[in-house]
Amino acid sequence: MKHYLVIALFFNFSPGTSFAQLSSWFHDLKGCWLEDGRKTASFTLWELADDQTIQNSTYSLLCGDTILLYTQTVHFSEKQATLDLYADGKTQYFQLVSSHTNTLIWKNMTSNALPLELRWTLTYGKYLRMSTDNQEKEFTKAKQKDQSLHWTFGAALGGNISNYAHAITSNHFLTRNNIALGEGQTGMLGGLDFSFQFNLHSPVRRAGLSAELGLIQRNIGIKGSFFSKQAVNNREGYYRTNNLCAALIPTFYLDKHHRLALQTGFYGALLHRVQFIGRSSTSAKDLNEKALHNPENDIDLERGVLVGFRYKMIQTGMLKPQLFMRYYHGINSTHVRAFTLGLATDFQIR
Repeated sequence: MKHYLVIALFFNFSPGTSFAQLSSWFHDLKGCWLEDGRKTASFTLWELADDQTIQNSTYSLLCGDTILLYTQTVHFSEKQATLDLYADGKTQYFQLVSSHTNTLIWKNMTSNALPLELRWTLTYGKYLRMSTDNQEKEFTKAKQKDQSLHWTFGAALGGNISNYAHAITSNHFLTRNNIALGEGQTGMLGGLDFSFQFNLHSPVRRAGLSAELGLIQRNIGIKGSFFSKQAVNNREGYYRTNNLCAALIPTFYLDKHHRLALQTGFYGALLHRVQFIGRSSTSAKDLNEKALHNPENDIDLERGVLVGFRYKMIQTGMLKPQLFMRYYHGINSTHVRAFTLGLATDFQIR
């Protein structure tokens, strides 16, 4: 009976947890957990047997001896989870019946068998309160190598919509082309984002850091007239820019399971190529028509800030697919305003 009082370690759930997310949470159990308290000493080890099975062995330290108390095997799929508990020479079977906030509830599948219910509550990813019927035990996750800061490598692909917020008619464009005045408007069109990411984080810390290098393609509509006392240049079509960008992005995890994260940081274009696709004409011969028809003169390298969210979805083996969205705000003369939505994934670097 006493062996059931330390059945615990245990799970990582948030409001609205679905069984489709079980794989991710059971992967987080790997490692060693220690019982709190001075009168007793025990520890438990969790190891993944395969993508849908995790195994546990729990030991007691008594007079210098390590004694096996019980073993557990959890089988899980996208729709259910069961627990096989072997202790005192017999096996009992439990069904996961509830997961809400950060608590799991298991029910004994044999009527009137003890314990009737197991309740596991995890706090900050490292403190575990286990309740067996009316008794409780406290556990702390041991410091391990995989809990220290480590790197992951990732890639992201998304679609964007972008505008330049009056940048084309700003002093930046006019000064470059020796034009006194301009009027016109830009239009928002779609483009693509692709990046490689290096992420530094720890499973038990709420902050991390990401560095990115990638390609951002933007398409921006333009219709306007630019003129001085000598000439008028008319332009109608769209700009296409391909930017090689780098970014440094602090990450702040909003839940202890690192599923939802806020990202905010700085980015800048290292190189870019600009094309103007459409019609352009100049009404005066004494104006530098070649310069006016060179789109490289119109758009400066992007620099700015970004803010966004990432949400980690179901984990499948080594893959950690994530949904992300971002807003880009240029702070130099390009004045880009852009929104990106896409998918990303991380790979563990060992």
